[in-house]
Amino acid sequence: MNLLLGRLYLDEGLQSKAEESYTTALRQNPYALEAAIALTKLAVAKDTPLDAIAGPSGGTKMVTRSGQSSVDASARRTEIDQFYIENPMTREADDDGLTQLNMAWMQTLVAAHMDAERGNHRKAVESLSVLDRVFPKNLHCLLHKAALEVDQKLLHQAHVTFKRARQVDDLNVTFMDRYADCLRKGNSCTNLNDLVQELFAISRTCPESWLAAAYYNDSKGDYETALQFCERAIEGRDCYAPAHLLRGEILLRMHRPQPALKAFWTSCRLTRSLEAYTGIITSYCDLHAAGVNRYKEAFAAAKSVVKLFPKKAQSFVLFGSVLALSSEHRSQARQALQKALAMEPRKLSTSFALADLLVEDGDLRGAIERLLALSERHPLEDVFIKLAYVYSMDKQFAEALKYFHQALRLNPRSTEALQGLNRLEKLMRGEDPDELSNSVEQIVAEDQEESMEASEYLSP
Repeated sequence: MNLLLGRLYLDEGLQSKAEESYTTALRQNPYALEAAIALTKLAVAKDTPLDAIAGPSGGTKMVTRSGQSSVDASARRTEIDQFYIENPMTREADDDGLTQLNMAWMQTLVAAHMDAERGNHRKAVESLSVLDRVFPKNLHCLLHKAALEVDQKLLHQAHVTFKRARQVDDLNVTFMDRYADCLRKGNSCTNLNDLVQELFAISRTCPESWLAAAYYNDSKGDYETALQFCERAIEGRDCYAPAHLLRGEILLRMHRPQPALKAFWTSCRLTRSLEAYTGIITSYCDLHAAGVNRYKEAFAAAKSVVKLFPKKAQSFVLFGSVLALSSEHRSQARQALQKALAMEPRKLSTSFALADLLVEDGDLRGAIERLLALSERHPLEDVFIKLAYVYSMDKQFAEALKYFHQALRLNPRSTEALQGLNRLEKLMRGEDPDELSNSVEQIVAEDQEESMEASEYLSP
């Protein structure tokens, strides 16, 4: 009864009531792992500043739903952190068969979920690996471990772990949307197509099946069909954050930042994630490039990211990208990006943002040199595409052509590389490939006040 009450309270956004119900359920039965896992999410949510989850409308209501939330909140000690070690109820339960061994693995499971919620993915995977040795065919542990490996961009390892989960239960659809995303990111279109067929054979009503199909069509560059499948997934489960997230990503690729922004905010309210905030800020930046001044909203969102994910380099990449929108804040933008680079030297988005700053300053040669050095260390599709675009800006069309083809050799289905080639051909014919005006509205917000705020977030 208390587990059911907890779920109902969560659905209504009544987190305090939900916490009470789950705590009562756990005290009644320490084996109620659903309550323990729910309490890890609620514990991390309590560490989150309210202003960090306010959308453009300023509302702060947050409904916690199923799904991964990667929040880098402070590791405030909570009761659930040590429930199975210190709680007197668990010691009394020894007479009912709750052995020290059982308490150890249950506390390890709680620790894994707590670390996952706080964004400590490596520690979470280590805990799940310990559990995997105790329970080598446990579906829950395999699925969560694979999802965390995707978050760490360990795509091959995640693929292996997901395959193990499929062998344990080939009729399971839970987390199969994440498996589909893993295959999409790894450009494994054939495996992704096979997975979609298998999921539809299991169920044509589960949102996971439709989202997997959306991922497949997105990987083919069929954005309209991918959008339709996202809509089908959302119709099946309105609170399905990954479907809203993918919908926003596709709309951005279709150069529709305004509806993309709405989709990203919906995803963010359902499940706070760095990916959703990345989409939100990218949408604001695209609107700015189209002449729509949304700098204040973008700056507020960037501050929220730094509050929520202070240990993630991507937070400072996004913060620097927003500061770079204003010519008055270019130095602070560079400072934020350098901080991100120091936190995670191998992160491509940081180097891309620094190259963008050089382009904005008119230093195309400097941007090319930075990207060339990056391509030698990381000969990846995204790096070659970025380099090709900068070469085309510098009117070095032969070099641009060379790097677009290098990207296509790595991924013949690359929609961005194909679009870049089409744009390059227009440039070589003397045509203007840009439909939007290149003139951008100058931002004249309260520069001094924003500059002081920016410094606060950049301080060590």
